[in-house]
Amino acid sequence: IKNAPIICDSNYEEKILKLQEYGYKNARPTKKYAGSVFDGVSLMQKLKIVYTSNSKELDREQMNYSWDSDRMGVIVDKPIDKHNHLIDNLRYVIMRMRDEGIIKIV
Repeated sequence: IKNAPIICDSNYEEKILKLQEYGYKNARPTKKYAGSVFDGVSLMQKLKIVYTSNSKELDREQMNYSWDSDRMGVIVDKPIDKHNHLIDNLRYVIMRMRDEGIIKIV
């Protein structure tokens, strides 16, 4: 469905332009800013996210997702950049849905 919204990683501008060139006019970059990973993960933690039992990779990522720590072992507000490929994409979509008012946390 070429008119469906596609939320893309903003680090790949050339790929977004190529998608648009191929007719996917609603391919748009995600909005990233300092602290957006923490904000996105915090938002995700407030939601009940449901996925099917067939989503083995997403389940694996969720089980292995973890926060980084400093040299003293204190957990910091930054996730380890591992086990997060699907979770990052999910975060992009959830953040966009929040920005568009589809998701509201009160």
